[in-house]
Amino acid sequence: MEQSLMWQCDACGKEHDCVQKTSMLSPPQLLIIHLSRYPGSQLHNKKLVVTFPERGLIFPSHQERQERTKEYQLYALCDHKGSMSFGHYTAICRTSWTDDASNWMFFSDTMVKPYSLEEALGHHTAHILFYRAVN
Repeated sequence: MEQSLMWQCDACGKEHDCVQKTSMLSPPQLLIIHLSRYPGSQLHNKKLVVTFPERGLIFPSHQERQERTKEYQLYALCDHKGSMSFGHYTAICRTSWTDDASNWMFFSDTMVKPYSLEEALGHHTAHILFYRAVN
């Protein structure tokens, strides 16, 4: 991920283009992705809709000793409904690692109920995605 911005140089007092870069040297076993779904900085902007895969998310290694590329599988997500100033969080979690698509549960403040993979992937208000490496 790269981000470009103007930076005030302490040495010369002028603004220069500054590049901030973040990279992973080695793909982790657990990958947690926090989604910033608000465009801009206004508190009441409409959230961006997100889609995400259950399986097939792939990160290559950037080390010189090429570690095997890892593929990730979704095992939980945190959902947020509301705005930046208020709202409600829920969680959807996988209950086992079999390929049965019904092995999901929905958790809210006062309710726990069975969920399906299709329902989990249909949560376009996901806020945090939890993946684990499968290879």
